[in-house]
Amino acid sequence: MRWKRDHRTGAGRAAPALLLVAAAPLLIAAAPPAAGEPLSVLSYNVQNLFDAAEQGGEYDEFRAGRWDAARYAERLTQIAAVLRAVRPGGADVVALQEVENRAAALDLRDRLRGLRYRYAVAFPNDGADLGLTLTPVVLSRVPVLRVRLHQVWHDGRYLRPIVEVELEAGAGRPLFLFNNHWKSKRGGAEETEPARRAAAAALAARLRELQRADPLADVLVAGDLNENVDEHAAAPYPTALVRLAGPAAGLALTGRPFDPPPAGRVVLYSPWLELPAAERGTAVHRGVWGTPDHFLLSAGLFDRSGLWYEAGDFAVIRDGLVSSATGHPRRWTGSEGRSDHLPILLSLRRGA
Repeated sequence: MRWKRDHRTGAGRAAPALLLVAAAPLLIAAAPPAAGEPLSVLSYNVQNLFDAAEQGGEYDEFRAGRWDAARYAERLTQIAAVLRAVRPGGADVVALQEVENRAAALDLRDRLRGLRYRYAVAFPNDGADLGLTLTPVVLSRVPVLRVRLHQVWHDGRYLRPIVEVELEAGAGRPLFLFNNHWKSKRGGAEETEPARRAAAAALAARLRELQRADPLADVLVAGDLNENVDEHAAAPYPTALVRLAGPAAGLALTGRPFDPPPAGRVVLYSPWLELPAAERGTAVHRGVWGTPDHFLLSAGLFDRSGLWYEAGDFAVIRDGLVSSATGHPRRWTGSEGRSDHLPILLSLRRGA
């Protein structure tokens, strides 16, 4: 495994728009799934997994007196139960959001013994000044070749980072997985949209690099983008996610398999667009289901070489995770529940 260090500090600018941080991840060697089997990937916002050690960056409800080792242990048990149940044997690769630090990531991995997650990509939490509180985490059974952490600079501060993991998926070419957790809408959807657009711009810059090197690179964007797949349709302001026929800025989404994207544009396929609007949703805000959690796929995942995606190989995991009383996700309440988000699962087939 190679850890990429690359500081970019554009001349004359106070801070970079995209910074590849030199914080070393923890990686533990792994064994891939059997040859010829599809590769399964899960994305799950686990809702504020803080460990039991107070380090200064915790939310109030996770400080001494309100949070302790017993509650933390129960939290780990509940999340591990979800990860075990999403499919027989668990997903091959798991992209998690809202994990405090690598200590919490490894404690969770310890609860998943037997699932062979011998690779854990988890960065140390160096404090909120680096935007690393509740950083994305990746657990994997397939070998990790390289890891990059993309810091996003916006409005004088760092936002949550984007984690890039290059995986050896056993299909003759690597899979580039990007685990994201963009700015929430707390403070107002329009007021916080520039932060999500900054994250989208940072991601798009890296995707253009990969696209220039190989227009059919296998790329999978995952995570909680805090933006609905159809956000652009209702918003009277520029959004981070746009449709292919929309503005050139932003990440362009399509619901149809496509050839290599037009020069200069980043176009990604959204499996949400396979589903009727009434069947979409992973989280509820003010009584309305939304699609903040995403898988976005590059053109390379439709060429039937390496890994490839077949329409229909995408699912929202609901069994046991939706409250019979409210019909909403069984959120963690401080003593019970799972998460305020539902996990999503994607299968990638192995091509010739």
